[in-house]
Amino acid sequence: MFKNRYLARMESELDATGALLAEAKARAATATEALQVEHHRLIEVAEGKARDLRLRLGELRTAGKDRYAELKASFAVAREGLALAVRGVRRG
Repeated sequence: MFKNRYLARMESELDATGALLAEAKARAATATEALQVEHHRLIEVAEGKARDLRLRLGELRTAGKDRYAELKASFAVAREGLALAVRGVRRG
């Protein structure tokens, strides 16, 4: 039960991150050329981290009890990496 709620919450968080990155791409289109390049680079990094996190979420979903805690810890580290990348996009 707890595992399903956690996975659903993380899926929702990833969906929200995807929407935020789509908005950032739209804003980047109106920036100066130099800023566009940097902003697109930051967005690409964040999108890569989001893809990785989705893969890890899939692993968590199929993990048995023996591997769940280990994978969840790895997921948490990757989630923090995505959060840092998204902050960079917001500042960029």
